Amino acid sequence: MALHALGANEKDPQIKKAVDAMLRKQDSFGRWNEHALTGFVTTAYSLQAMARLFPANDADGDSRLYFFYDTSAAASSGHFEVNGVVTDLEGMLRELIGEHIEIVTALAPDLGLVRIDPTQLEQVLVNLAVNAGDAMPEGGWLLIETRNAELDEAYAAGHAGVQPGSYVTLAVTDTGQGMDARTRSRIFEPFFTTKERGTGTGLGLATVYGIIQQSGGTIGVYSEPGHGSTFKISLPRVA
Repeated sequence: MALHALGANEKDPQIKKAVDAMLRKQDSFGRWNEHALTGFVTTAYSLQAMARLFPANDADGDSRLYFFYDTSAAASSGHFEVNGVVTDLEGMLRELIGEHIEIVTALAPDLGLVRIDPTQLEQVLVNLAVNAGDAMPEGGWLLIETRNAELDEAYAAGHAGVQPGSYVTLAVTDTGQGMDARTRSRIFEPFFTTKERGTGTGLGLATVYGIIQQSGGTIGVYSEPGHGSTFKISLPRVA
């Protein structure tokens, strides 16, 4: 079903692995139809495999993958607990990034609710996990944390786009290669990538940024060369 919707991509192991994992998720939760599954995979895996399959050459001859995600999702989203999304997705993340990387979760037991489409939140987690895996080719640790947070005026003054109030924070930390200041300043730009030419589209983190902004939240990155990276997402708490 989904493989034909994606253009019969059975030969690409990364895409097939993603589709197989999502089909198992469909069997377990009964909420993935062909449209949702195709949208998830094409957005979350707008990586080198998809760039090879659906390239569009620009004036400079660069192959780039142009994609869209559903901007109406936030309007139809309900109130969800982030912990449930993390727990549901954890097994698939382990498959995607490989056994050489250990995934650890630290989830707040009294976590509040946020307004976000859970499928888009899954896209965010997958993109962050895949990028973390790329930064740890020799293995390492991936830590996913959640907690409630009260962000005051002093904090908001030092963080662009943040309003004082009650939030749920989601942090994804890796023990990978880390980033320098120049890379950090451009990391959410569409088509910016640190991967070798032809092996990355630079769309994954741009997608993450767009989803979080659309949901009324903010995302920041904390990283130093040789010391890993932490992506911290703050979503307004609604209950």
